[in-house]
Amino acid sequence: MSPIEEFFSLYFHEKENHVWVLTKEKTFRSFSGKNGVFSAVCFMNKELKNFRLNGVTLFCVLEPTLKEMGLLLLSRVDKVIFLKKTHLQDLSFLDRFLVHKLEREHYAGK
Repeated sequence: MSPIEEFFSLYFHEKENHVWVLTKEKTFRSFSGKNGVFSAVCFMNKELKNFRLNGVTLFCVLEPTLKEMGLLLLSRVDKVIFLKKTHLQDLSFLDRFLVHKLEREHYAGK
């Protein structure tokens, strides 16, 4: 079972946000709660001893908010996969203003 399939099976019915941090298909740690994305980024900054999180993928239950997207873009996270949409905004406009492009994917049990 792939990491995203495992994450999907564990957290699909959750209403609270849970975040897994992966690099090169290795799960580092899971975070939960209101500030799960912020906790995950801070943890990886310390773990990698770098503010640039190239090669890092985040799995989230809830789609990142605009504030979290700003953090992920500035941290240079490569990819965010989320299970549930939380708003109807299209955040692709952020790619026009920044050098780093964050790949966002809505995983709905494909």
